[in-house]
Amino acid sequence: MNNKKQIALLLGILIIPAFVFLLFQGSLKNYYNLPKLSQEGSDKPFQVQTALIPQKNTFWIIGLDKEKSAISDSLYNIFTRITEKEDLKKFIREKLPNFQVKYLILGKNLSKTNPHIIFNDDTNSSENYLLTQTGEAVLIDAEGFVRGKFSIINKQQHLNSEEIERLITEIKVLTEIVANPMKM
Repeated sequence: MNNKKQIALLLGILIIPAFVFLLFQGSLKNYYNLPKLSQEGSDKPFQVQTALIPQKNTFWIIGLDKEKSAISDSLYNIFTRITEKEDLKKFIREKLPNFQVKYLILGKNLSKTNPHIIFNDDTNSSENYLLTQTGEAVLIDAEGFVRGKFSIINKQQHLNSEEIERLITEIKVLTEIVANPMKM
C-alpha cells in the first residue's frame, strides 16, 4: 500500500509540471515589448518627423558624433556590420519581406562623401532624434518612434559590445512586434 502511494506521488510530481509546461508552451508565446521613448519630462512618445527620415517600411539606427573623430568611422563600421548581418537580414526578410534596416550618423564637420553620414545642421540636429552624447545611437521604428537608446561607444572611446548585442536583439524584437501586432 505504501509503495502505491509513493508511486502515485512520484507520478504526480513528474506529470503535473510536464502538463503545465505543455499547456503554457502550446497556448502562450513570450513577447517582449519595446516602449516608445519620450523626451525627458514628457509622457508623450517622441516621434521623428517624416521630413527628417523616410519611415515607410524602414527601421533606422541613428548615431551621433558631435566632433569629427574616429567615432564616426567606428559607428559606420558597426552599423554596416549590423545591417549587413546575414542572419538578421534573413530574420527580417522572413517576418517582414518589404522592410529594411538603414542607418545614419549625425555629426559636425563630417564628410559628405558617404550618404550614411550627414552634417548636423538645423534639420538634422541630434535633438530631433533624442541623441545627446557622442557614441550614442537610437533605434527608430517605421512610424518614427524612438524604441531604444544605446551607448555604442563609451567615454573612453571603446566599443560597448553588450549595447551592440542589445541593439541587434531589439531590432529582432521590433520586427516581431511589427509582424505580429495582435499578439502584443
